[in-house]
Amino acid sequence: MKVILKFVKIVTILIIIILATYSFNYFFQLKIMKIKVPFFFGITHVKAVGDSMYPNIRSGSYLLIITQKEYMVGDVVCFYNSNNELITHRIIELCAETAKLKGDNITSEEHIVLNKSIVGKVVFNFNNV
Repeated sequence: MKVILKFVKIVTILIIIILATYSFNYFFQLKIMKIKVPFFFGITHVKAVGDSMYPNIRSGSYLLIITQKEYMVGDVVCFYNSNNELITHRIIELCAETAKLKGDNITSEEHIVLNKSIVGKVVFNFNNV
């Protein structure tokens, strides 16, 4: 019984340390470095706004995003548009320096962006949590 309690105590302390580190890193990047989408070990989350990816991603959904070295046609990614707004679209065509992206909603427009403006790949969608 003592071993189990000690194990639970150690796990609890580790979780607290990880959460404190994440919170400090998030605050530092967001408030001090003025980064719009702070990452923690290549992972971040954003809240979807708009209906360009409807019905797969609804406005208000939380998206888990991971940075990638390479992206593939069909990947759903977040990128910065010319107004420095974060947009979520699907890659429909890839070239050496650019990517053509479009939302799943038929009315959304296509965007051609530099590959370096892609922030990361959407790996999980928490629909309207």
